[in-house]
Amino acid sequence: MQCPKCNGDLETKEHEHIKVQRCSNCYGLFFEPYMLTETLAA
Repeated sequence: MQCPKCNGDLETKEHEHIKVQRCSNCYGLFFEPYMLTETLAA
């Protein structure tokens, strides 16, 4: 998958039980909508 900002490769990273996509180029973070809700609730 490609970063929508810079077209860099996205890597899946996991912290505790939350998975995010992180760009290996610009280090932007991309959440699935339900993961963002869980993160904010924690």
